[in-house]
Amino acid sequence: MNPIEEMMEKYGVKKKLSCISPKNFSCVYCSFYDSNKMYCKRGKRFPLFTPKKQTDLLIYILNFIDIVISAPRTENGNIFCKLDIVNKPHKSFIGLDFGKALATLARSCYTDFTPAQRQQIKEILEG
Repeated sequence: MNPIEEMMEKYGVKKKLSCISPKNFSCVYCSFYDSNKMYCKRGKRFPLFTPKKQTDLLIYILNFIDIVISAPRTENGNIFCKLDIVNKPHKSFIGLDFGKALATLARSCYTDFTPAQRQQIKEILEG
């Protein structure tokens, strides 16, 4: 599982029946789709972790945790996202993209949140 799927599972987000075709991944409850011999396959998957959900989740988490966001370069020139928790200097979350770093942070801070806060995060992820 990737960090986003692990976060979804941790917060109790249920997989839903949707299109899992790589060509037309945004359709939901579709019938077979035939274009260039590609078709839609139905299967269960977690809801997409859209940029809106990422923004909403970050804004919600910032109400409780101070985070510093940076995008340092590696020696070979790649850029990655780094999220540091201010009052816990040894808690850093790194991802090749912002969504994965945020998912790792949300998953790691699960026990720091109250049940009501966890429920709110679940609602954002299901949104």
